[in-house]
Amino acid sequence: MPNRRSPLVLVLCAGILFAEDPDPMSAEALIETVKALSSVAPPGTVDSNGAYGWTVKGGRGPRSGGYDAARWIAARFGKAGLQPAPGRESFLVPFDVEVRWLQPDGGLSYVPAYGDPEPAQLRKDWLPLCFSAPGDVRARVVFVGYGITAPEWKYDDYAEVDVRGKVVLALAHEPREDQDGDAFEGKKLSRHGTEAEKAANAQRHGATALVIVADTKHADDEPLESDATAWPGVVPPKDRERIDSDMGRAMHLDEWTWAAGRQARHARLRAELKIPCAMARRSWIERVLPRGALDLAEAQAGIDSDLAPRSRELRERLGVAVDFRVERLPSANVVARVPGQVDEAIVVGAHYDHFDPIGRTVFPGACDNASGTAVLLGVAEALAASKPRRTVYFVAFGGEELGLQGSRAFAADPPVPLGELAAMVNLDMAGRGEEGELTLLGVVRNPELAQVARDANAEVGFTLAENIEFAWPHGSDHFAFHEAGVPSLMLTSSRFGEYHTAKDTADQVSGPKMAKVASLLSAFIERLAAGEGRFPAPKEVDVPFPSRK
Repeated sequence: MPNRRSPLVLVLCAGILFAEDPDPMSAEALIETVKALSSVAPPGTVDSNGAYGWTVKGGRGPRSGGYDAARWIAARFGKAGLQPAPGRESFLVPFDVEVRWLQPDGGLSYVPAYGDPEPAQLRKDWLPLCFSAPGDVRARVVFVGYGITAPEWKYDDYAEVDVRGKVVLALAHEPREDQDGDAFEGKKLSRHGTEAEKAANAQRHGATALVIVADTKHADDEPLESDATAWPGVVPPKDRERIDSDMGRAMHLDEWTWAAGRQARHARLRAELKIPCAMARRSWIERVLPRGALDLAEAQAGIDSDLAPRSRELRERLGVAVDFRVERLPSANVVARVPGQVDEAIVVGAHYDHFDPIGRTVFPGACDNASGTAVLLGVAEALAASKPRRTVYFVAFGGEELGLQGSRAFAADPPVPLGELAAMVNLDMAGRGEEGELTLLGVVRNPELAQVARDANAEVGFTLAENIEFAWPHGSDHFAFHEAGVPSLMLTSSRFGEYHTAKDTADQVSGPKMAKVASLLSAFIERLAAGEGRFPAPKEVDVPFPSRK
């Protein structure tokens, strides 16, 4: 595991780090950077000095050479004359990559007035939600319908019950979700129907724990495993099939990476939630509750018929205990800036991390995302001496492949107030595909920002595609800024055949295309840094994935 306090030892060959390249945005300079960052060697390799100055030991993940890669990028920023973030002496801004591991000490149980508790069986009858707080609670139960408070729909399951100090029992999903019409968002699940929002709402109303059960319009024997119950070793069948397939092994799909990414999607809630939360089978709840205590089917049918809550307190008690351990691995964002003249800034980012090895199979990550990092470095070096109106932050993010953990850490603790960030531009995969084509992502959420990118492109001449808007949520580091309300856009050459495989190597990456991307990025940054107006807040737009039929 990398040590933050250990010195970085680099044997420099061919002057890659300190070469006085007259054009850091040239195809030759950019491809050399890609080669340096993707020169990985299997674990245990004796000679760690790669042809381009060094070798990332095993990869650029948190368990291999990720922290060394961050130091290398920091040295490049320093040599170019950029400045660290205000109040910092180093370009390295450490954070921990976190993964939660479920522990066996938790439990869900029915607690009768007399006699022993009746426990549920882990994975068969119940699972903790992956964003749950740890805790051990025994309290009376309040049935809260769907567990929803939605003022915009004049609907509140909590309106006539006091749940303070109680375990709340809620149906999954939301009313009338099988019908088109004006209830919530019809057949599309609104945010109110998500497990995360139900947990946050339960806590806001003072509940001491939350248990969600399948509503009666969904089969009770559906797997409890889901993105909301993502733990290493607890994987939904559809994802298990992918992980265990030949494709999954080739594409670095493993339980640890899968769980880390899914858990990180709830990073903000995970930090705020103080109550244990779980999913339970409806059949278990119906079996342990005394006859007549609660008819879930009748309650749900009543709510769906007139949208009137059927919440009520029960005499029965449930015990909810959630226990897990947190694995923390050191990582870092690399943050540099070109100071501006006003209290406004833009962020230009690219993730430098990639995957740890599996056995002795290494994943170079040349296009994903050594190419984006190379363009980021080249443009930063070219603009280091400029005098922009707005401050420009160049950020190489860690932890992207594990759920945008680096960009979420940056957005949670930015070097300037979020309100001063005018825009964020993200680079993820910049060196594959047709030479004259590039994709913009975020156009429908931030059309005004996208227009600035189109104007900049008039000088460069890419054919700009705008056809992958479905990939916006959680797709790359732009989304962490979108969640924080910052107008964002991503430039990408999009996915390619060797994506996330050991065959994503530097010889597959186009230096001329990266140079063209660098020219577009530079022109885009110059416009954003000189601008005086502010962009509107990002739009919340749902763009479904295309059908695979």
